[in-house]
Amino acid sequence: MHHGGGLKIFLDVTETVANGLQTGIQRTVRQISQHIIPLAAQRGIDVVPVVAHQGRYYACTALHRLYQPQRQTGASTAPAAAFKAFIKNRLRRFPRLLAWAQGIYFYARRSRLDPGQHEAIRSEPGDRLLLLDSCWGGGGSDRAAQYMFEHGCAITLVVYDIIPLTHPQYYDATLVRNFRQTLEKLLNISSSVFAISQFVAESLRQWIHQVQAPQPEGVRLDYFHLGGDFDQHSTTPEAASTAWPAGLWQDGSRVFLMLGTIEPRKGHDFVLHEFERRWAEGSQDKLLWIGKVGWQVEALMQQVHASRHLHQQLWPMQGLSDAMVNDAIHRCTAIIFASQVEGFGLPLVEALQRGTPVLAHDIPVFREIAASVPVYFRSEEDGSLQRALQELAEHETEVRARTRAFQWLTWRDAAAVLLDKMLEQQPGQAPKRPTPTS
Repeated sequence: MHHGGGLKIFLDVTETVANGLQTGIQRTVRQISQHIIPLAAQRGIDVVPVVAHQGRYYACTALHRLYQPQRQTGASTAPAAAFKAFIKNRLRRFPRLLAWAQGIYFYARRSRLDPGQHEAIRSEPGDRLLLLDSCWGGGGSDRAAQYMFEHGCAITLVVYDIIPLTHPQYYDATLVRNFRQTLEKLLNISSSVFAISQFVAESLRQWIHQVQAPQPEGVRLDYFHLGGDFDQHSTTPEAASTAWPAGLWQDGSRVFLMLGTIEPRKGHDFVLHEFERRWAEGSQDKLLWIGKVGWQVEALMQQVHASRHLHQQLWPMQGLSDAMVNDAIHRCTAIIFASQVEGFGLPLVEALQRGTPVLAHDIPVFREIAASVPVYFRSEEDGSLQRALQELAEHETEVRARTRAFQWLTWRDAAAVLLDKMLEQQPGQAPKRPTPTS
């Protein structure tokens, strides 16, 4: 595919199109894509969504997969997901079998990206490649980006976090290795690197300094913030409310919500331990988890299923529709974000924008994003969450008032900032860096 005249920005959406999911990175890719294309057009710049296939980029022909993710329509409790996680964890004990299963999975995904008879992208001097998607998932974006770099295209890399490098204990060793190898490769060819928070930018800067020579001149490391306006869907809260299990909302007890995949760094184990203490003391508070069961949480899920409070005060659920999630956010007393580390905190922003009080683990990026709006606690301090819950009970009117006053960027704002930052720097190839050593 050849073009003539005018700057073009090629926008990598490989993993989002392949997966069709709606997790944080995919949601960011969709929102930024939808807004940056018309914003760039106003400046006479074409933004072309592209997917990687066999080491080259092709124009994305499956835009429906980019803009219409798979949506869950019903609700289910945790046992099915726990069984799925159990199978995955067992497969990890048999590397050959796991590699075979992963091979089938990646083959199925690649088939969605097959460009057919379409011609591969060819860049011209001055063009940019924006690596907005997750590039370490095996989709081949790193090889395609290398080809574009070698043919004169300026590369801009978006970094969502480097948690696999700073906290490898939370991830499978294979993912950690792939993440590091891909990041090192892309840093070597990028002329600009934009993190999604100041915290991530500083973490990346420190990591680069620790593992290799200081960042060379001409490679820009900066950050921008994601947007926070959430989607409004057609299903009404009234229709959603009829699908909740009996006993969750009916008795007027306080319900505290945790959103997102159940994985070690999200702090579900800590919160459950604290609530079990409260329940033992007679508290009627309820804990609602909405999110799929992830990795390295077998012991936690066994504890959940063995709890005598299950389906009375402890409610793990997954596969909920967007309307039901929105309904839960509006109904709950507060949302608890207990993450040990995050790159940004998109659900936190969206919760605050809905006017729902937030109890948040006191980590730097949450302070960067939300300042003093949430009620903070520290997992390393005994009784800290209990004190935060008490503070909310005693000062709920004040907490709700400052929550309602919280304001944040829209996704259009975020796309505009990213576009401006991309265009501030003249295109050019990044200097080659020495390969980091362990």
